[in-house]
Amino acid sequence: MSRRTLARAALVVAYGVAGALLGFAIAASIMVMGAATFWLFIFGDDPWPAWAENGLVVGAYAIGLAVLVVGVRAGWRRASR
Repeated sequence: MSRRTLARAALVVAYGVAGALLGFAIAASIMVMGAATFWLFIFGDDPWPAWAENGLVVGAYAIGLAVLVVGVRAGWRRASR
């Protein structure tokens, strides 16, 4: 492998790690805000239906994955210059 290829790979990995960390933080924040909204305004202290809990988890995973993909894509575009 050439030096340029290794530098590109390192840049993509670095952006991917940053995207993963940022994605985790954003996903956790969205999940906490969603749970708070459900608890305060929709369900209260009553038992929550399964779809609400599953929806929060799936939504958090989707948002985290989207931010990770954006981070890797940004690293790829930056490395392509």
